[in-house]
Amino acid sequence: MKSLSIVGSLLLSLCLSATAADPFAEIHAFTGTTDQFGVHDGDIAKAPILGKDGFLYGTTEDGGFEGNGVIYKASTSGVVTVLHSFSDGTVVNDGKIPYGGLVEGADGNFYGTASRGGLVDGQTPNGGGIAFKITPAGVYTIIHRFSYGVEGLDPRGTLIRSADGNFYGTTYTGGNGFGFGAGGTVYKMTPAGVTTMITNFSSVGVYAPRLLVAGVIEGKDGLLYGTASAGGTGSLGAVFSVSKTGTVKILHNFADASGVANDGGEAASGLIQNSDGAFYGVTPSNTAQGNQFLGGGIIYKITSSGAYTILHTFQDLLSAENGPVKPVGGLVKGADGFFYGATARGGTGGTLYKVTSTGALTVLHTFGAFGAGSVPSNSALLLTSDGTIYGTTESGGSASNGVLYKYQLPAVATAPPVISSGNKATATATKAFSYQIVASNAPDSYSSSILPKGLTLNTATGLISGTPSVVGSFNVSLVAKNAKGTGKLTLNIAIAQNTQTITFGAIPNQVVGGKLALTATASSGLPITYVLASGKATLSGRVLTFTGAGTVTVRATQPGNTLYKAAATVSESILVVKKTQTITFGTIPTKVVGTSFTLTAKASSGLAIKYTVSGPATISGSIITLTGAGNVRVTASQAGDATYNAATPITQRFLAITN
Repeated sequence: MKSLSIVGSLLLSLCLSATAADPFAEIHAFTGTTDQFGVHDGDIAKAPILGKDGFLYGTTEDGGFEGNGVIYKASTSGVVTVLHSFSDGTVVNDGKIPYGGLVEGADGNFYGTASRGGLVDGQTPNGGGIAFKITPAGVYTIIHRFSYGVEGLDPRGTLIRSADGNFYGTTYTGGNGFGFGAGGTVYKMTPAGVTTMITNFSSVGVYAPRLLVAGVIEGKDGLLYGTASAGGTGSLGAVFSVSKTGTVKILHNFADASGVANDGGEAASGLIQNSDGAFYGVTPSNTAQGNQFLGGGIIYKITSSGAYTILHTFQDLLSAENGPVKPVGGLVKGADGFFYGATARGGTGGTLYKVTSTGALTVLHTFGAFGAGSVPSNSALLLTSDGTIYGTTESGGSASNGVLYKYQLPAVATAPPVISSGNKATATATKAFSYQIVASNAPDSYSSSILPKGLTLNTATGLISGTPSVVGSFNVSLVAKNAKGTGKLTLNIAIAQNTQTITFGAIPNQVVGGKLALTATASSGLPITYVLASGKATLSGRVLTFTGAGTVTVRATQPGNTLYKAAATVSESILVVKKTQTITFGTIPTKVVGTSFTLTAKASSGLAIKYTVSGPATISGSIITLTGAGNVRVTASQAGDATYNAATPITQRFLAITN
């Protein structure tokens, strides 16, 4: 036994995560025979089964150390371990090319078949195939080697485990003294490998079904039911039942002269029995435009008495619609009542679909985009109890050898919803609010009575959200609904007034006589009211006019409304200062003794100038009289008033001379 763990870098580089938005994820890319890391984890993988230990177990038809297929084990996150590589030299006359998947025995081991190898006599030099068991740890044992003409050759279908403790399976050909090319068989095998042929289709009759690709299932009546890919009166296969003692009944011959228009054919996958007792299956081809092989396949229903109905006909292969065609792997039944399956073609690389029991089909996923996995394999999908579908593709992925993927179905209701989220919620007017309705048993929709203004309910997710625009206490009736019924809860939403604050921006010093537009703001956006508390100023609306120097204090208020409480009053003190002024006083030229003239200094404030003089001169107001020769100095000053500060004095000097 060789065991190889494929982790990290070997996980699909293009892996997508299954999310609410995209429930599909590729969790492993198969590497084929030998990749750059020397790892051989198979090619053309079959969909896995879920073991009791929670791991996935499956086979690949190709790949491995010798290109003859492998048995693999995988975690549900996609970490793959090769448990056995067929015909790698470790087992004498080992089998190879396992077409079918695995079945878990009562002993916790896994059982399966390989279609070739297992040499037992000279008439089958390549071997007629084997049956094996393998433990979860990879201990591999051949329990039976199929012999030429005894119980059939080339076992392809997946074994089933019956309530009687035995396994039942099919061979593609051989049986009862016939080799390759014969009709094939249905056989019984004990867990120890003791095998008994139940029926040999070569002996059923001229138009017997033959070439059994799929295995059989055990019906509720204890009979075994299966399909053949060829033979029958229409030469394109049949649906049959067989008792465990070998009594065969042909339930339907595909594409015969029975009058079923555009019937299917070449059935290569098995059946599933529905709760109504009928069996459902697919064929990859059907008659279209008069050609037996031009159709894209069908989904059909058949009863144990042979009442046959085509439920869905896939588009013709020549159709330009590029929809799903060539269904493979049969169907699985979901807890939601839908059947699920895959097609090998359609879209960019096949599809995953669901279909009702009346044939209404919906495509869930299209394979093959951007180098991802494509061409779903001809093996039954695995649908776990948590609603996860696992399957495989034959090509695509990072190594182009197919992928292991999963698809998460929506949760299925088993009982009416029970709302468990709280029955009280608090909110604040004008503030964002959210409340998630939490309910068990997978509700598919939500509803409510009238919500407070500003709030809305997402009927798909159950989220109540928005910004309340009303204040008060509101009782809201909530309803969560699924196919089983409804769950109800009365929710009280208490919405309180919001608080608000006033912000006053920094105000620089102001000057006497100036005006200021006040710009305080309320966080609510509501208008501000101003009050002059003290100081030399007047207030008109929001405009202050400063009438004197000193400190001016104003108060800003916002009384609130139905949605907002009153804001706390904010006071702002403003320092008001006198204006500055300057004196302009031009130079004075030389003057003659005995003359008088007017001084012309000016204050920027417009206030009167006061002059003082020193030297041989006198001054009266602004008129200066020269009384002698010599240097004269005149100083102009302005002492200010209630509005202006004193100006800086300016002094001019000139010379008085005698004539």
